[in-house]
Amino acid sequence: MLTHTMAKFRRMPRRVCRTVWETMPASVAQTPIMNKTGRFIYRRFTRDTVKVQTHFTHFMRNPPLLDALTQLTGRMETGEPLRIASIGCSTGAELYSVLYTLRKAYPGKEIFGYGSDLSEEVVKVAQLGRYQPGRAAGEGGMFHAGRPEVEASEVAEFSGLMEPGRDGVCEVHDWLKAGTSWFVADAIKDDIVAMIGPQDVVLANNFMGPMDDRSADQCLRNVMGLVRPGGILVIDGVDLDVKTRTIRGSRFTRCLSIRTRFGLQTSQSRAGRGCGGPLSQLTGASQTGGCVTPSFFSVHIDNRAAASIKPPLPTEVNDMLRHGVWLLGAKIGSQAIQFLLFFMAARFLEASEFGLYAVLSAVMTLLTIIAEAGWAEHLLRTGYSRSLFQIVTSLSVGSAGLCSVISLALAGFVAALAGPAAGTLLAVYSLVILPTTVATSFEAALISQGHLKAQATVRLVSEFAGLAIAAGGMATELGVVSLPLGRFMSQIVAIGLYFYHLRERPSLRPTVRDARELADFSFNIVVNRLIIFAGSFCSTFAVAGFQSVTDAAYYRAAERIVAAFSEALGEPTRALSWIMFRRGYAEGKGTLREFVATAWVALYAVSFPIFFVLLLFSGEIVDKLLGERWHASALIVSILAVKQLLLLPGYFNEPLLSVTGTIAKRLKITIRNVALLVGATFAFAPLGPVMLAIAQCGVAAYGLWSTVGLQHDSGGLEAKSTARALLHRVVPAVFCMAAAFIWRSEALPQSLQPSLNPVLDIAFVVLVYSVALALAHAVYRLRQNKPNVTASRRPDQQIGRVS
Repeated sequence: MLTHTMAKFRRMPRRVCRTVWETMPASVAQTPIMNKTGRFIYRRFTRDTVKVQTHFTHFMRNPPLLDALTQLTGRMETGEPLRIASIGCSTGAELYSVLYTLRKAYPGKEIFGYGSDLSEEVVKVAQLGRYQPGRAAGEGGMFHAGRPEVEASEVAEFSGLMEPGRDGVCEVHDWLKAGTSWFVADAIKDDIVAMIGPQDVVLANNFMGPMDDRSADQCLRNVMGLVRPGGILVIDGVDLDVKTRTIRGSRFTRCLSIRTRFGLQTSQSRAGRGCGGPLSQLTGASQTGGCVTPSFFSVHIDNRAAASIKPPLPTEVNDMLRHGVWLLGAKIGSQAIQFLLFFMAARFLEASEFGLYAVLSAVMTLLTIIAEAGWAEHLLRTGYSRSLFQIVTSLSVGSAGLCSVISLALAGFVAALAGPAAGTLLAVYSLVILPTTVATSFEAALISQGHLKAQATVRLVSEFAGLAIAAGGMATELGVVSLPLGRFMSQIVAIGLYFYHLRERPSLRPTVRDARELADFSFNIVVNRLIIFAGSFCSTFAVAGFQSVTDAAYYRAAERIVAAFSEALGEPTRALSWIMFRRGYAEGKGTLREFVATAWVALYAVSFPIFFVLLLFSGEIVDKLLGERWHASALIVSILAVKQLLLLPGYFNEPLLSVTGTIAKRLKITIRNVALLVGATFAFAPLGPVMLAIAQCGVAAYGLWSTVGLQHDSGGLEAKSTARALLHRVVPAVFCMAAAFIWRSEALPQSLQPSLNPVLDIAFVVLVYSVALALAHAVYRLRQNKPNVTASRRPDQQIGRVS
């Protein structure tokens, strides 16, 4: 008795909370604070509770869904039979209900139905189409049978669907069974598309909820692949986070959302505007009978439909560019901090000590590339899901821990070979590998969800923390060890801020199975990065070997100055490219080509003045930043600026080839380019750093040519139209900037030029470039918007075009 009383007492808070929630007005339940409260309760107390799979289904259980499908399928004028699939069909009541509704609404239309389930017993029941009123037909199946498909009181109501036999068993009419196929399949593992082909309507309701996130994600992706372009996918009974993250960035656009409590709501998202109208009349119907209404209703769009249900393309690009401004601002701030550290190191360290730091830094970069292993890029390629994030972080922890052990062992060897100072520096650097790798996974999670502003803020705050530690270390005469200590603190702060934003802990249980599943894609990423690393740092090692450590320091200083600007552009470019290209690929090749062309023009429009300034004012920049004793690096900076300008489009390779599934093509091109670079490096390094830099410019020109071919073969780049856009929109501004520099040099007397502030000179040429760029862009837009006489005679040809 006491035990029973205590059990009732423990259930009391849950009952009280449920009563409060169910009686709460909709205006209160939908406020931000209640939404946050609901999410907190769900994530902490509800999400991971026991979930039970059943075979329960019921005839005509969802009238609003049936009405909505009737209207949506009526708009499909393909001239071909309508194909409908029910995945997780159970005993077939849902599919029979849909077929009955649509065949009654469109009697002259040929409609085929396909039902699949994991349980062979319930598939046999669906195929027979015989149901005992008041008794669940799924008894003896793989899962719990649930409630009956039809009650005795409903037999007369469902007379159009079935007829009762002499034994009291109701059987579905033969005209409904005709053209309907049933089969056993595992929606997670089996290739259902190969079994039945693409479908116009796919129902995937109430069977993915009990799955773990990883299985539900894979199952939903397989089901999404079953929908033909222009088709409809109905989803219900699956975790909302999994559903939203999986569909985000795909070819699907939300068409309709229905909430049982607050009625049916047409989606107000960008893609949902084409699905309003008559569907909004179903609001009242959704509140009847306690039926379970679909929480996510999606339409699979193709390029033709995209014009009618998507906003104009420039609006999306402008949204991305606004995010890019945040990324660029944060990266500029980050590079300013990194350059300040570089400036402090150059001022306080001797050239030989700085050269040692450069060489060991290259070694640690190599180990970090191996530790990251391309795991985080899976999140950028497929989009965020909690299960994938757990896999990625667990693999990152495992690979980073292994590389840290290797680094510590290598530090002991270096200490015995080159002295305790070098060994200590490498040992401290070993501490940086693990937090850097984990922070990269968190960063990818933010970017894949589109939280670019948050990612930029975290990056900037963490860099400031690292600067404070490094500056404090140098002030206390820790020397070069302060630099890796600052880097370590920067990554720790970044992980803390990322965790605060995501509320997801990294997994610490890597498995061989997870690594094997992601190995193919990661292999291509890692090998390409290692090859590029070899090409990037072979110059430092070659100059140190053929010349001296001091010459290597000069060359590395020049590389670092140019890299500070290229990295400030590179990170926002890569982050935006992943989002733009993934969205463009989902919407079709035409949209992808527009995105790639826009990315090329935008990148070069921003890059030209930066590297032009480096080319012309390298002497002043080096003297002001590093001091006159580093002036030998100035000429190298000018030459490397040209090289980097040629290599900029390479930032698009990894995102573009990954989203188009052609990443394997990159390896051969990368090996060829880097082999040419390494050969030129070791051939010209004995001639001095300047000749080496010139040789690398030639290799970079060949690399640009191969990049154009690679991106063209992937289906993303129209080389001629992109070159034409650059010629009309960017090149005139470059010529104006060069003319302004020449005029400034010729117009002023030689005696006055040294006294001028270089900052004013730089501001002048950049201002001229900006004005010329704006004018060239305006002229280009006017030419593009010029009326087309032929098009005006054939207005029907303009349908579906995106400006």
